[in-house]
Amino acid sequence: MMNENDIFESQFKDTLEKASYDDTNNQYMTKNQTEVINFDKIKDSFCKSDNLNPKFTAKSNDTLYINNNKYLFIEFKNGNINKKVSYELKLKNYDSTVILSDILNLSLRDFKEKVNYLLVFNEDRVKSLDTDVSSSDTDATAELHNEDSSIPMDRFIKALEVKAHKKIIRFGLEDFKGYINKDVTTIDVKEFEDIISRDTLDYFIQ
Repeated sequence: MMNENDIFESQFKDTLEKASYDDTNNQYMTKNQTEVINFDKIKDSFCKSDNLNPKFTAKSNDTLYINNNKYLFIEFKNGNINKKVSYELKLKNYDSTVILSDILNLSLRDFKEKVNYLLVFNEDRVKSLDTDVSSSDTDATAELHNEDSSIPMDRFIKALEVKAHKKIIRFGLEDFKGYINKDVTTIDVKEFEDIISRDTLDYFIQ
């Protein structure tokens, strides 16, 4: 059975660059060398140590960043994000939550006060917008879209955030905030690179 000390073993350590590798496109989404934990490896080790039903295949977020007893799950997605992919992202985060909460021996109440979620995606490859914006932002979305429907989606979302006076969580992932994660961020890789070039991953931790 895994415990908190186990996740800091060298076999699980990785760099953010390696964690961001997209084998489909043979591409790294970032060159950042911040040390993180390969959560795919944690998941594999956890499933073996807990003797789970071999027919059960757990999913997991790509990586985990830890600082000052705060945690940040990071998932990199370099391809299109439609409803099917959104569902897969949710499964990964749910399974990762079960695994990490068990390792840390945390209740869900305590877990969601410590663990944040970050999705880094490639806007250039996102083709389907059917899960982009939560239903609560429908009116603001329609109003802004009518003003200028030709603006790129990343600029559109930023303008919508200003208009709605809040951060927009895309791809149907907004339900995680306050439920199993303290905060949720969905961000295009270009903006992500800009932020971590002048700051650290702590920027995404509440």
